[in-house]
Amino acid sequence: IRVSVSGGGPRALCGGIQVIEDPTKFNAIDTDRLREALRWRGDPVEIGEVRLLTGGASREIYSVSAEISGERHELVVRLDPEGRVDTTARNIEFEVLSAAHAAGVPVPAPWFVLGPKDGLGSGYVMAYVGGETLGSRIVRDPNLSAAREIMAHQCGVILATIHSIDLASLPDLPHLPSATSVATATVAAWRDTYDGLSEPHPAI
Repeated sequence: IRVSVSGGGPRALCGGIQVIEDPTKFNAIDTDRLREALRWRGDPVEIGEVRLLTGGASREIYSVSAEISGERHELVVRLDPEGRVDTTARNIEFEVLSAAHAAGVPVPAPWFVLGPKDGLGSGYVMAYVGGETLGSRIVRDPNLSAAREIMAHQCGVILATIHSIDLASLPDLPHLPSATSVATATVAAWRDTYDGLSEPHPAI
């Protein structure tokens, strides 16, 4: 959960990322390829500041300032790290994000899924939403006192909205009918992943 206090007052949002203040990590993404990928939204495209973010350690997440056809956009690019390509998982994430956004869940607006021709790996692009993600600051920061008063209610509304999403509208997503099948399927998926390593790991 992220708390945003800009543009219309405090608001709880789904998802969270935090800026890494390490200049050696800046511009790690191929900005030339990203510029080409963004051209479908308009031309010309100018890439400004690029920052590596944290909050999803298993993925590479960048905030990107881009000017497209003269309009400024703040974006997030979510990528699988080098050497780890799981296109299906990222496509599913994007479909879930798109469905949540369409249902009114306060998530970042989805832009598009990156394809092989983009040359950036498996991932997708979405809008950037500013806010605070650190729990210790959310519960203690005096500037977020107004947000704390309404956060529980907003989280309840978000949860209810998520549960209102019609799964039938997501035919390409894996549907599991019960908690037991979810657990069984998860164990089976990790077993397949482990077996695919072709090397022993006794602890596992």
